[in-house]
Amino acid sequence: MEKSQNDSAQHSHQFLCSIITPVYNGAAYLKECLNSILLQQNVDLRRVQLVIYDDSSTDGSYQVAHQVLQELRSCLGHVELFRGETGPLGVGSARNVACARASSAILVFLDADDVMRPLRLSRTLQAFDSVEDSF
Repeated sequence: MEKSQNDSAQHSHQFLCSIITPVYNGAAYLKECLNSILLQQNVDLRRVQLVIYDDSSTDGSYQVAHQVLQELRSCLGHVELFRGETGPLGVGSARNVACARASSAILVFLDADDVMRPLRLSRTLQAFDSVEDSF
């Protein structure tokens, strides 16, 4: 399991959101997926947590994630990469395992074969703020 250099930061402030990225044999898409997080606008990425769970991929997905780990960690508040060792659990269980490591009440799901548009996090957080303000 790979943990962020900023582990103490996890406890020093509340994350705005936790991005959950399960991956199974998504090496061909994963780098673009993870890089799309770094392109988010109008959000303080230092207050964003990323949890990547490799569900026992056999195509080098874990290595691809590991290659971009340093850049992700330099921008995000906390990044955790870990791998299942008991064989694939399936996407639902993989998400649940990753969610168990999330620190924010707001979970943002990003599958390994998807990319985020530049305002996705900002708009998601604005939506939660507007709902919260109405109560």
